[in-house]
Amino acid sequence: MTSSPKPISQAASTPVYTLNIVTDTWLKLSTVQGSVLPDDQRQFVSSGTLLPIASYARVDNDHIKVTFGLDSQGKQVFFKGRNTWYVYRPVVQILKNGQAIDPSALSNSAPINPTPANLARRGKISAKGLRLLKSFEGLELEAYIDAVGVWTIGYGTTTGVTPGMRITEAQAEEFLKRDLMKFENAVSKLVKVSLNDDQFSALVTFVYNVGDGAFADSTLLRLLNRRDYQGAADQLLRWNKGNGGVELAGLTRRRKAERALFLSQDFTLFL
Repeated sequence: MTSSPKPISQAASTPVYTLNIVTDTWLKLSTVQGSVLPDDQRQFVSSGTLLPIASYARVDNDHIKVTFGLDSQGKQVFFKGRNTWYVYRPVVQILKNGQAIDPSALSNSAPINPTPANLARRGKISAKGLRLLKSFEGLELEAYIDAVGVWTIGYGTTTGVTPGMRITEAQAEEFLKRDLMKFENAVSKLVKVSLNDDQFSALVTFVYNVGDGAFADSTLLRLLNRRDYQGAADQLLRWNKGNGGVELAGLTRRRKAERALFLSQDFTLFL
């Protein structure tokens, strides 16, 4: 979960929706009773917690499906890598501008809080992301042909590489910084939803490997921009094949590591 979420700060003329937890309860991945679900499918929340809502919908007499929005610092609220959960309706309140909505008035329509056009984190890959990337790219000071037939050097640099080319370690670092800037900018430009540091860094390592063109046309990006963070994370695992559609063990491990980092899990298990 992100740091203590608070209601979104917006102009008074813009409706702000929040979820008020009236009684200790579970956020759940289904409408099944929370106490019988495994830990990865539920999240305990205590009474008095206020959570910003991007959308909500009543799914039956007892449950509401909510998608959380941005906290007061503009960061997306997540629990266990997910921002969409079910919650038992009698123990919560939907607040509009701080006022409870009459439960009988809740319908299947979902009000949506306006958000900026592009909320992707702007910045640099994290130390964790850089560790993951360097681990899988490796350092080669002489040009070689990679698994998909492209001349490569340094930490996976492909731009301007020619057969017989040799570089120093310092040059490899400079190439890496140049390449990272390109892919950091690509992620920031293409992603239209908020990302935390781990998600941003995992995507940069992924795009560094597959290219921004492939990312732009991917199902992964489409799911992510629909706020399906879990679906986007799972899509990473599909990108593990080389030429001819042959699965590569190294790519499989890399995608598992990137998925783990995206979900703020222990990616080092796959290094």
